[in-house]
Amino acid sequence: MGSGYFDASASATRAKVRAATGATAFTHDAAARAGTAPLLHPTLDVTKKSRRESRDVPGKQPATPIMVWLDVTGSMSQIPGLLIQDLSKLMKLVIDGKIVTDPQICFSAVGDATSDQVPIQVGEFEADDALAESHLSNIYLEGAGGGQSKESYELALWFAGNQVDTDAFEKRQEKGYLFIIGDEAPYKTVRRDLVKQYLGVSIDEDVSLKDAVAQASEKFHVFIIRPGGTGHYDSQDIQKAWAAVLPAERVIKQENWQDIAPLIAGTISVMSGESIDDTAVAMKASGFDSNSVDAATRSLVALANGSAAPVVSGIVPVTTGGSLPPKQRL
Repeated sequence: MGSGYFDASASATRAKVRAATGATAFTHDAAARAGTAPLLHPTLDVTKKSRRESRDVPGKQPATPIMVWLDVTGSMSQIPGLLIQDLSKLMKLVIDGKIVTDPQICFSAVGDATSDQVPIQVGEFEADDALAESHLSNIYLEGAGGGQSKESYELALWFAGNQVDTDAFEKRQEKGYLFIIGDEAPYKTVRRDLVKQYLGVSIDEDVSLKDAVAQASEKFHVFIIRPGGTGHYDSQDIQKAWAAVLPAERVIKQENWQDIAPLIAGTISVMSGESIDDTAVAMKASGFDSNSVDAATRSLVALANGSAAPVVSGIVPVTTGGSLPPKQRL
């Protein structure tokens, strides 16, 4: 995966047509609810294909893997629609601003493996706008959840650390970006029975959440985005649960959940070494409105003021060497 190119104009045009006609981007979800398709789209079923890859493409610059996990339970199921509408702006900033080289984006969905019917759905890493959108549009927007103030984010982290292969890591010891957009806490244990059932592989024993975060963080800069508009936004217990396994500046609260796409774009920009001011200018040039840019950059102050690659126990620091110039090095 990863061939092709991202055409921000084509993506924007599709978004405008959908907005004007009221057509849904999530055709698979509609078919699944009508009973004409299975809930889990075959291309997102990791029990059928257990690994995902981000590979360098001959003739292109080195690939940068970007993995976005979307909580599709409850009110969170509205967020994929926002991302597909703003995807062109997000990728325009990353590509036109030369923030990272050859970005390849993988959209995935997570729910509650103890109660949901389809708690794990994983796309492919794509550098092509239509292909990236197709994986996103194949997600089943379950909208349920188990009511425990927890979702199976630990399975998403374990998958990223153990079932994703990237040339960025394997060839250059460089990290991609992993975003989990969710409003609840992770379970503290990666249960081996759930790994077998939903990820399609066998492991000898349960794994702690801390170890799952450490494994994912070897390959990715990991961020949790906690959107507003949910009953758990102000929960200190949930904030503490995440801050116990990640640096505090990587657990980002975003009051307006409609500003998540610019926040993702801004995070990648700041992590690449851009200042908050330069990031804001680039975001506006990419098409994000001023209010969204202001909200996103306010949420990034702590990250911008911290070290470029905060390290916690068990996480491998990003290399200071590598094949890319400093501004584009992960």
